[in-house]
Amino acid sequence: MPSLSVTSPSHRSRGVLRTSRPPVSRSVPIVRPIRARLAVGAVTAVLAATAGFGSRAVRAADAPSAPAAGATAAEAPFTENVRGDWFVILAQRHHQNLAETDPARHASRVRIAADRLEWAAAGGAEPWLVATCRRAPVPEPTGAKQPRPDPNELLATTTGSDSPGDGVPRFARWNLTRDGILFVCINVADQSWPSPGHSQGYHGWGSGTLMLILSRTAPPPFSKPDPEADAKALLGTWDILTELDDSMASPMRPSGIIEFTSDRVVAGLPGFPASMSGHYTLHPPQGHLGRIDIDITRHPSIKLGRCPSLYAFCGPDLLLIAYPESGWRRELPEAERRTPKRLESNGDCNMFILRRIKGDAAGREPSR
Repeated sequence: MPSLSVTSPSHRSRGVLRTSRPPVSRSVPIVRPIRARLAVGAVTAVLAATAGFGSRAVRAADAPSAPAAGATAAEAPFTENVRGDWFVILAQRHHQNLAETDPARHASRVRIAADRLEWAAAGGAEPWLVATCRRAPVPEPTGAKQPRPDPNELLATTTGSDSPGDGVPRFARWNLTRDGILFVCINVADQSWPSPGHSQGYHGWGSGTLMLILSRTAPPPFSKPDPEADAKALLGTWDILTELDDSMASPMRPSGIIEFTSDRVVAGLPGFPASMSGHYTLHPPQGHLGRIDIDITRHPSIKLGRCPSLYAFCGPDLLLIAYPESGWRRELPEAERRTPKRLESNGDCNMFILRRIKGDAAGREPSR
């Protein structure tokens, strides 16, 4: 592979995007057909198609964490395996990453008990959120086709500075993935959009809906961007913890991995050829965030192009990349390829949350 060359004003690293994952057991394909509308969504769609899936497949290990069979409203809302302390990787509400305006939200603590979630504010201030929960009753069958209820569907009454504290019970749900990442979605206040019909899934798109993406260990602070050092830090194999499309997270998607080499970035699934690949270029930072162009040059069905994106490292092993969903179209004029303003997922911008695969040292070229 060509060595990294540093040029001015940009540090250029002509790189491949690889997406693959160590073999895992898979369940039968369920949910809805794959929709490839943007780069990362397109990556996921291509990965599934490459693996021979005709619809979005869910790994058995990533199916929503279910309580004991026949759970009733009297059982504990939070099972023992998710109780205790968690720490915020991302807090998303109303299409915004809350840490972009309040950095104290990053790596803040969330404590979960059998029927309670508390999101502690910094410095002993009033908690941002306290949710007292109970299991939601199982809906009565109506004969009409209905969405499959989440096995951890709850009703939550909330207080705290992020809640109106009006005593109204609203929907909440949680999912623990095979990667050890906990997703919590809580409707903390009324909202005019999306309507109650949009209450399925894990998202932070409405003004009254909060999504927390949590890990058992506190993520390190965001690193100051340095294109030359970051070109080395990117090298290696990254597990896709989730992909956010319009603030909607997909913790159950067969995400695969992304591999950065010194000259390319590649996506694929284990045992299959790379499904997409291209180059990447690091540029001088945009404030506290790094800038990266990803230019997809090989794709089986979609003509893609340069996508100006933002990135941020949290220590050496956690990486967030935000990209404009329109920026991948090959025919898009260069003047319209605008870099996102913030590190978040919203109506125009999507985001990857990546974690370096254990045992893959930072700065080391992938083995393939």
